[in-house]
Amino acid sequence: MTKRSKTIVKYLVEFLVVAFGVFLGVFVIEWNTQNKTDQNTKRTLAFIIDEIDSNIEKLDHTTKYQTVLVSSADSITALLDEEVMKETFYNNDNFRLSYLPNW
Repeated sequence: MTKRSKTIVKYLVEFLVVAFGVFLGVFVIEWNTQNKTDQNTKRTLAFIIDEIDSNIEKLDHTTKYQTVLVSSADSITALLDEEVMKETFYNNDNFRLSYLPNW
C-alpha cells in the first residue's frame, strides 16, 4: 500500500468510528427517551385506573344514598293527601325536605 492509500484508509476508519459513535449516542438517547415515555404512560394509566375506581366507589355510595332518599320521599308522600301534594312547595308547610329522614 502506498502512503496515500494508508492515509485514506486511516481517515476512513476514523470516520467510521466517529459515525458509529454518533449513531450509538443517538440510539442510546432515543432508547432512554422511549423508556421514560413508557414509564410516564404506565404511570398515567395507573392514575386513570385509580380515578375510575374512585369514581365507581363514589357512584355506588351516591346510588345507595339516593335510594334511601327516594324511599324516604315515597314513605312521606304516602302519608300526604293529594291537595297538599298539589300546593306550591314554598307555601306547603306539610312537605319540607329538611324534615324528611336521611335528608
